[in-house]
Amino acid sequence: MDQIIYLFTKKYFYKLVHNYKNNIIYSNIIMIIILLLLLLLTSYSIKVRLMETEINFNVIFNIKKIHNIKSIIFSSYLGVNYKTFSRKYNIWIKNNNNFIYKPNGGHNKIFNDKEEKDIFNEILNRINNYEFVDNDTIKILAEEKFKEKNNVKQFKASNGWLHRFKKKFNLISKGYKIRNAKEITQEQLIEFYGKCKLLEKKYNKNRIFNMDETYNLLIPNYKSLVSLRRKKRYYKQIGNVKEGYTATYIISASGIFLPPVITLKGKTKKVFKKISSIDSTKIINTFSRTGWITESIMISILNKIKIYTNNEKCVLILDNYSIHKTENVINYAKKLNIELFFIPPNMTHKLQPLDVKINGIIKPLMRKNNKLNLIKNVYRKNTYESSINLLLSSVETIREKTIISAFKEALDFTY
Repeated sequence: MDQIIYLFTKKYFYKLVHNYKNNIIYSNIIMIIILLLLLLLTSYSIKVRLMETEINFNVIFNIKKIHNIKSIIFSSYLGVNYKTFSRKYNIWIKNNNNFIYKPNGGHNKIFNDKEEKDIFNEILNRINNYEFVDNDTIKILAEEKFKEKNNVKQFKASNGWLHRFKKKFNLISKGYKIRNAKEITQEQLIEFYGKCKLLEKKYNKNRIFNMDETYNLLIPNYKSLVSLRRKKRYYKQIGNVKEGYTATYIISASGIFLPPVITLKGKTKKVFKKISSIDSTKIINTFSRTGWITESIMISILNKIKIYTNNEKCVLILDNYSIHKTENVINYAKKLNIELFFIPPNMTHKLQPLDVKINGIIKPLMRKNNKLNLIKNVYRKNTYESSINLLLSSVETIREKTIISAFKEALDFTY
């Protein structure tokens, strides 16, 4: 590229200067124009060469570390868009964990890199165990670490030290969700997986089922809507925002999704008129006064499973919902040769196949399809039929291998 530029300038430079050699002003102007063109072409050739070769972020990181040069200088020098350069550089930093070893402080530094990393590992261990960690916790851990290394001097962690420490190790203060502390221990988890292995040997995969209930609102709650600044936002919706129904999903370890059990709120079978147009072979209709499943509905579900298995022995994996564990339900399950296998409390998010994969597919799909329908028809009234049709269309997208992988991931099944 450089040779082409050189030949181009050599050929046309002498032509133009020869034509205007008697006029000094014109010849000077032409020389300036040619030099500017040469500069532009040269910078373009440099950009082409840089685009052809990958940027060495390792070298850039070392230069920034020593000379404290800003990213915008590198991006302009390399001829790369600043935002693109910053994004790729930050990705490289995260992948290489260079923020952990970034030097901080001078000759009077309180902790060396190893000691700071020990504090960080202690914080990380507490975070992974869902323990309480805030800014004061980090300060206390730092002060205790300093006492271990020096019993004479005193050290009190300041807000400035805390800010630098959190920045160095990529820590932030953010909101949190409460999780019940009564989770099982590692020994109990190993024992539970051992029981799962026995189930896998005892029953055929066509005879292992998982059941879970979820409440679906007819009108989903959306977190935010577009609005003008400093203006209150109202949303006109037809219907009761708390109205809904319970959908009970049952899946087998062989990858079969049984017809969902729909529980409507009502006192008599007249409530089924709300969903009269839906094919009765695709769902199982039930009703209760609260809209949630009851003991009688649970017994009817056991009967449906028994019919599906042709009266063969099977196992039903459940959470610890009180209706699942009543005396009548347990006795009736024994009568039908259905073993009830309960997941440890507060562990359904990890150990229940439906919670691990399936529910996370159905709910977002229902919300997405409901939103598309709402966009097409703003004043459309959400009905039980429309909501259940969305549910059925979402269930149809669940593939057999997705259900099998849910059992593998949650219960450590091998097939």
